[in-house]
Amino acid sequence: MRPLFMAIAAGLIAAPAFASPFTMDIVDFLVDGRGLVGQLVTVTGCKFGQAEADMIMCSNRAGRVRVDTDEMPREDLRRAIRECADFAPMTPATCAGAVSGLVVRDSAGLRITKAAIGWRPPN
Repeated sequence: MRPLFMAIAAGLIAAPAFASPFTMDIVDFLVDGRGLVGQLVTVTGCKFGQAEADMIMCSNRAGRVRVDTDEMPREDLRRAIRECADFAPMTPATCAGAVSGLVVRDSAGLRITKAAIGWRPPN
């Protein structure tokens, strides 16, 4: 199974939503994410906000994680920009869910690339 994840990380195949070996709440990711650089993760408990063409924030009251949109499924990006452009506390309930992707680190901190969003179903 390891070759599959290496192929996803290398960009040879698209990362399917929720096919990651690590699934964790956003609080756990904020605390332990540094140890997951280069790994595929699914971060749950996100409230998506500040959606723009190149980035979306997955956040809660404790912090936030940047999510790149370069390789995101286009329908996820369209929905995020339409519904989740405000700051997270002001976004509607439809902007909640999980994000799956590859953890990378840059000068601004951790971010998730090759991302796909798993939207919370409407109530």
